[in-house]
Amino acid sequence: MSAPLVAAQLRQESGFNQFAVSPAGAQGPAQFMPQTWARHGIDGDGDGRVDVYSIPDAVMSQAAFDCSLAGIAKDALAQGKLHGDLTELWLSMYNCGLEGTLAQGGVCQNSETQGYVKAIPRMASKYAAANRSPGIQASAGAAEHTVSVARGGGDL
Repeated sequence: MSAPLVAAQLRQESGFNQFAVSPAGAQGPAQFMPQTWARHGIDGDGDGRVDVYSIPDAVMSQAAFDCSLAGIAKDALAQGKLHGDLTELWLSMYNCGLEGTLAQGGVCQNSETQGYVKAIPRMASKYAAANRSPGIQASAGAAEHTVSVARGGGDL
């Protein structure tokens, strides 16, 4: 899972709204349904709570769940149970459900999911391109230097 892909998915899911709630009942910045959160929620910030509205918990849970779905999709592709692009398949699983994607043998054919699996990689490409711009790299280098100095110098 790349950072641009995770960020693009968060933007698509909630517009980066930490307290988003969908009409269907999905919650938080990663828009987990309560039953999915109960199974896949992670304490991403180590505070002893697994909170769907916590940015660290939601982001780490989303990334871990994405990785799990990608593994399932990869295996299903190898077995001939699914056809299509791996990224689009696991995004379909996240959006319309594992069962729906497997039942259709590919990306779910509803308009929401069709748009979702196209919009996120496109947005991730823009985020990745922005990360390669000289201004962003200089800023990242400055942040690394700050961390190094804060920890007493030396390379991390």
